[in-house]
Amino acid sequence: MPSINFQNDRLVEATDPNCTLLQVSLAAGIPHVHACGGNARCSTCRVMVHEGLENLSPRNPAELKLALRKGLESNIRLACQTKARGDAHVRRLVIDDSDADSAIAARTRSTGKEVRVAILFSDIKDFTPLSEKQLPHDIIHILNRYFRLLGEMVLKHDGYIDKYIGDGMMALFGLDDPDPTFACLDAVSAALEIQAGHAAMNDYLHKYFGISIETRVGIHFGEAVVGQMGHPLKQQFTAIGDSVNAASRVESACKAAGVHFLISDTVYQLVKTRVRTGKEVSAQLKGKQGDYRLYEVLELLNGAASVWPMAKRVRRRLRTIISRQTGPLFLRLVYHDAVTYDPATQTGGMNGSIRFPQELSLPANNGLDRAIEALTPVKAEFPEISWADLIALSGAVAVLQAGGPDIGIPVGRKDSDSPDPEGRLPSPDEPWDPLRERLMAMGFTMSELVAICGAHTMGRTNGRPFTDDPFRFSNAYYRLLMRDEEARAHMLQTDRAMVFDGECRAFVEAFAMDEALFAAEFAIAYRKLTLLGTGL
Repeated sequence: MPSINFQNDRLVEATDPNCTLLQVSLAAGIPHVHACGGNARCSTCRVMVHEGLENLSPRNPAELKLALRKGLESNIRLACQTKARGDAHVRRLVIDDSDADSAIAARTRSTGKEVRVAILFSDIKDFTPLSEKQLPHDIIHILNRYFRLLGEMVLKHDGYIDKYIGDGMMALFGLDDPDPTFACLDAVSAALEIQAGHAAMNDYLHKYFGISIETRVGIHFGEAVVGQMGHPLKQQFTAIGDSVNAASRVESACKAAGVHFLISDTVYQLVKTRVRTGKEVSAQLKGKQGDYRLYEVLELLNGAASVWPMAKRVRRRLRTIISRQTGPLFLRLVYHDAVTYDPATQTGGMNGSIRFPQELSLPANNGLDRAIEALTPVKAEFPEISWADLIALSGAVAVLQAGGPDIGIPVGRKDSDSPDPEGRLPSPDEPWDPLRERLMAMGFTMSELVAICGAHTMGRTNGRPFTDDPFRFSNAYYRLLMRDEEARAHMLQTDRAMVFDGECRAFVEAFAMDEALFAAEFAIAYRKLTLLGTGL
């Protein structure tokens, strides 16, 4: 029989294979918190699995749903849903009432893990004396415009804006990419573009405020602990650890060195064949012993960008042509190309056939020629990528540009050499029941079906926005559906029908209450949509 080592509690024999870890621990007299009664409606019974994860039952739908909403890592399991098939070593994470309150309130991106990341710190040179000469509202205006410049460069290069510290900023690179070279090159590229963007920024500041600014940037690469931290009502995903402190010290060293941009030796060793450097500095970092080698970076060498995978380069190019305003158009393009899939014949689907004039001329595809026209130069720039991959990536970028989840899209789709047969595309007037059955026959679950309809949080119907903010990805679509009939009267009949479909309504209500849950489920549904008929 399996032995479960509840760390800091006791070793327990699981005599009944049908008992969950929660039942096993409670039977042994362990005060295992379970605020919802063990029904997977809270995460207070969660445990961290130190050993034997492979000996535990996989997540069931109830646990998976909550894990997506809470952002639980794979080694964090709900004791009320998990059964032991072999020995395991676990630790309760919720010990008392204070822990329980935090677990119930928190909506986390991560429960905490160690990662290797590139950490960028920036700071405005001598900003304090500059700010003393400005009116308070002008200071805020200047900083907001400045942080937009920095933020755009960070996001463009797949970074995460961690926090603002006065006139400084901290950003992380490599959270979703295990390759340290890519992480460091992303951070260096963002820093160089921040410096390059100062010319236009200073033209504006000099014209309207009579000032100019300079930014100092430092980058270090190393291990950090990342997770959601803070009071349950005001938490933030952030990184802590010695590497974070080191990155801050590298930025501070810019002042004594008389330069604007320094990287640590750790970063240099990863990018040295891709960058041109200036000064080489030996510096003592505050709080550190000994001298540290730091390097001024002047520019990327020609061809440095080719190190990134093609899909990553294409996504970055797409960010230059897809905005919040145009995003809904590309999301609609993806849907209209993919839902031509016929599961009976396994034809159609995400095959790029919508690029053909025969499909673009269909009334349901009115206006999508503008999206194809916008993508054509990108296709010419990256001839090796298929139209199907390009369209799938464009929709993912559209969602990201509107503040939605960053959806990873595999590439390798094949293009059709002819348009799909007419009649494959659902009509906007198609009744809900046939549409529901058609999509479920394609392999969508009920929750995925409702989630993919959430794309209507962006865009318009009959010239009117679906929601009050058609350019922001949110759960506003579901919140509007849950209001009265008058509020949803302008939506498609298929949208309105979900409220009166018992199975669908449960998910409409869940997504209306929990935006993070919707975003996570939409990402899953979108990936499935873009894989229809591809064989990937």
